[in-house]
Amino acid sequence: MSQPGTSLRLRRIGLGLMLKQSLKARLCRWLAPWAGGRWGTVALQRLPQWIRRLPRAWRGSDYRLCEQNLRTLGHGAEQASTRAALHSALQIQRAINQHRYDSGRVDHLRAWVRSILWRDDHGYFEQSLQRPAMVLLTHTGEYWIAVATLVERYPAPRHFMVPIARFADAFTCASIKHLEAFGHTVDVADVNDPAIALSMMRAIKRGATVIIFSDLPVSLGEARFGEPCDGHLFERPAQFLRGPVQIAARLGCDVLLAGHRAQPGGRGEMHIRALIGHASAPQMMDQWARAFEVFIQESPENWMYLARMEAFYHRQKPFESLRPMLPRALRKGVQP
Repeated sequence: MSQPGTSLRLRRIGLGLMLKQSLKARLCRWLAPWAGGRWGTVALQRLPQWIRRLPRAWRGSDYRLCEQNLRTLGHGAEQASTRAALHSALQIQRAINQHRYDSGRVDHLRAWVRSILWRDDHGYFEQSLQRPAMVLLTHTGEYWIAVATLVERYPAPRHFMVPIARFADAFTCASIKHLEAFGHTVDVADVNDPAIALSMMRAIKRGATVIIFSDLPVSLGEARFGEPCDGHLFERPAQFLRGPVQIAARLGCDVLLAGHRAQPGGRGEMHIRALIGHASAPQMMDQWARAFEVFIQESPENWMYLARMEAFYHRQKPFESLRPMLPRALRKGVQP
């Protein structure tokens, strides 16, 4: 049994985190209109330099973790410090820009996504339109705008299914649902739904295009996202979330790997990095992992999980060992 003093401290910590998040959200909303002007753009461009000038204790725990992980990836001390500051700046910029998209105005949103540089050197996107394909995104740059950029690019009308981890966040769900203004049908789904794999397979069989973020770790803290799949990340044994690639292999789909890269004070670039043809699940997973790793290595500061990279190296028990622990009502809906 926990001591009263311990419970009180935990409540205080929880309250402090809630207040911190609330203040951060209010500050970002206040800064959003100002950030769109000339001086706001200059400030965002210089933000990484300002972060590096702060005392180390003021740069935050994420900065220190990023710097540490960058060193393990082979970056020198100076380069690791520079990229860690850039990562912190891009995190702040993404939080501010979430309030600038004005997703309710299709003209504004279309102008925004068309101002993003489209990088598809091998024409993978056009090739993916010839056969059923699942789009796998990375948590890089301003990842919500990556969904908007892709949806706007497809010929209308099309049916999309977009499973997300932040399904409980009304702002995120509404932002994605607003993409129907481009002439499509967009279904937002909960990636933590026990029956999400079955829902995705049914959607694909009906002719829908699934856009899903594929670089979720198996778990973050107490939150578990699904069945583990063994692989390698940055030359170390790692576990990824089993699901999208395996579903694509089972249904005969290709896989299109894409991701956004942000730039301080700019709109960034949308990269179409690989088109993985249908093959066995292990073959497709291996190709995805190699393409994903190269993409992250080129610009690690853009990766949301840079500060939490260790989550991919935690060893999780397979699904079947956890099935008896699930409530009876959920066992039928969960697809291993």
